[in-house]
Amino acid sequence: MRINRLKLVDFRNHAETDITFERLTCVRGANRTGKSSIRQGLEFALTGRTDGTDARGAGAAGLIRQGADKATILLKLQANKEIDLKCTLTEASGRTVTVTDASDPAWNGAAVKQFLDDQRDVLSCLLNSQYFIKLKPAEQKSLLSSIILPDQYDWPQDIVGKAASVHLSINWDCLPFDVIEAAYKAAYDKRRDLGRDLKNLHIPDAIPMPEGVKSSADTQDWLAKARTRAHEVEKERRAKADARSSHVAKINGLENRVESLRGLLRTEQETLAQTEKAILSKAQLKDTQKLAANKEKYDAIEKDLATLREQAAGIRAIFAIFEKLAEKTCCPMCQRDVSEEWLGEKLSAQNDAARVNGEKQEALLDEQKALGDVSGAARRLEEHERQTVNQKRSRAIIAEKSALLQTAEKELDELRGTLPAEVPLDDPEVSDLRKQIATAEASLEAVAASEARAKEIQRAHGQKQKLEAALATLEELVKYFGPEGVKAQLLSEHIGTFTSSLNQGLAAWGYAAEFDIEPYGFRVKNLTTGAVLPLELLSGSERLRFAAAFQVALAQATNIRLVVIDEVDVLDSEGRSAFYPLLLEADLDQAIAIGTSESKDIPEVEGTAFYYMDAGQAQRLAFSEEAVAQ
Repeated sequence: MRINRLKLVDFRNHAETDITFERLTCVRGANRTGKSSIRQGLEFALTGRTDGTDARGAGAAGLIRQGADKATILLKLQANKEIDLKCTLTEASGRTVTVTDASDPAWNGAAVKQFLDDQRDVLSCLLNSQYFIKLKPAEQKSLLSSIILPDQYDWPQDIVGKAASVHLSINWDCLPFDVIEAAYKAAYDKRRDLGRDLKNLHIPDAIPMPEGVKSSADTQDWLAKARTRAHEVEKERRAKADARSSHVAKINGLENRVESLRGLLRTEQETLAQTEKAILSKAQLKDTQKLAANKEKYDAIEKDLATLREQAAGIRAIFAIFEKLAEKTCCPMCQRDVSEEWLGEKLSAQNDAARVNGEKQEALLDEQKALGDVSGAARRLEEHERQTVNQKRSRAIIAEKSALLQTAEKELDELRGTLPAEVPLDDPEVSDLRKQIATAEASLEAVAASEARAKEIQRAHGQKQKLEAALATLEELVKYFGPEGVKAQLLSEHIGTFTSSLNQGLAAWGYAAEFDIEPYGFRVKNLTTGAVLPLELLSGSERLRFAAAFQVALAQATNIRLVVIDEVDVLDSEGRSAFYPLLLEADLDQAIAIGTSESKDIPEVEGTAFYYMDAGQAQRLAFSEEAVAQ
């Protein structure tokens, strides 16, 4: 990466400064002439922060030149192609960055902006010599880990498989050292937990099986057969009992039928006896029939008597009328005069008619009486006929019931003769089976407890084996991810390369760096005196020496290959004699060195530009023989 051109407008003390950079560009001038502002402008444009701002870039409004309302930084950057970066700073809106390509108007520079954002900390280190040294150790470690250590690693499949087998939740896509730390902690913690589980694992004692019992399955099988046999025997007993009960029920039914038939027969015989008493003997029948033969004559007399009775009633009615006429002077119907004489004649005639009628009735009654009890004889004949019919019916019923009774008595005798033997309430075989079943059921609980304990012991042994296998796997993983494992391997492979590059730069000044990620530490050794100091105890010139070597090594490691080194004037002539060769010989795309010097004499160095700053104005210096001599 190169910066071909920088233009500062109203930035710090620069009203308008335009600088074209070469492979190596040296900026010099007196104090407070705007030299460091060049470095600050580059840093702010590319990272959004610099001297006077916090890590987020807050406080940047102070970078706007006094009296101006905004500052503008224009850069021409060279990577795969030359692009334009414009950084505008206002107090109201803050920092705004646009990236364009003059040859491609549709290009929006999103990839470049993302790159600048991703590499912000690295760019701050490359553009500001003091940035890394001022970071806290934890921040230094995080930055160097992300740069020097690999950002991906092809984890061995057997390690991935072992971690999965012990259910470690590891995101293998994270940065390798993040994976190592997370995996080590997870494996270590799980090893501790499983070790405690193994220590606390209890394997119980076995419960002996009851004597003569092989297993609950055998016992259950025997019980099933025994219960089936007991059921079958009980079923046979119940069938026999039911057959006897059915037989007894039939006997009882026939006994009831026989008794019922006997009762009916006795009743019918009694009825027949009463019926036969009401039947006339032959002599009685003959006499009664003879008497009943006068029935026609008797009925004729009865008819004549009825006629006479009607006539008597008519005479009485007429007599009553004449009696009423005696009270009147004329007839109410014909208005004829009624005299006593006439009335006497009429009443006398009616009395004669009544007497004659009475005499006739009396004569007929005497004749009827002489005929005898004709009506009674007729009734007795009717009763005789009816009882004769009843006699036949009773005799038929008696014959029928007698036959039925004889059949029922015969069937009853046969049933009594074939009655099955009485069935006992409990079968001896069933009783014995029940005792054996009760004993087996009682032992089944002990059998189940014994088998359950055996399974529990088997599970405990299986769990123990699993825990031991998991612990062995975790032991491997703890060793693999531990300090002496893959971490040491990666540190040796990658940190060694970076440290070697760093020490190449420091060697010209007689220094060497010792660097460890785990545990983190940066120490600088003076190869002449043997003194070893941490970064924070280095002198100003030692800090610049370290920073320059560090920036070069970092630029090469990140492939950005650009460094800006300010305050070079802290180096003496001997220090500077090693400084510039470092920048010229390093595998860099560009280096910019800034330092205080009022000399305008410069040597002629190919690919190098010299600028002199004066009151915010940059003057490109030309070659002089005097500078070559210096």
